[in-house]
Amino acid sequence: MSVDRIVLPFPFGSKSVHRRAFRKQLRHALCFSASPVIVDLSGHRTLDCRDINLLLDCAAQVTGRDSQLIFLVGSLAIRLVLDVVRISSLVPVLDAIEQAPDYGRIMREGPR
Repeated sequence: MSVDRIVLPFPFGSKSVHRRAFRKQLRHALCFSASPVIVDLSGHRTLDCRDINLLLDCAAQVTGRDSQLIFLVGSLAIRLVLDVVRISSLVPVLDAIEQAPDYGRIMREGPR
């Protein structure tokens, strides 16, 4: 079965080890997959400055690549934060996975 997209859960908490692992997963997914990569923020209700910096880093990782990055948010509050800091102008933002075409064909990636 072919995979249309890869979903990476956005790291919870402020531990730098989780953020480094997430960056590594994201780079790997963007480099070695022709599939769109979805960063799943649906478990978050708020974002702090470290989260926003990590999301900006995600957007920078896709610059100049033939890859697509999508942010999946689960709350209006997160969507508004992404709109205010203009991240949503860099990366498409979806409210639900069902908004993505062929959402039934997704591979979820967890920490390795």
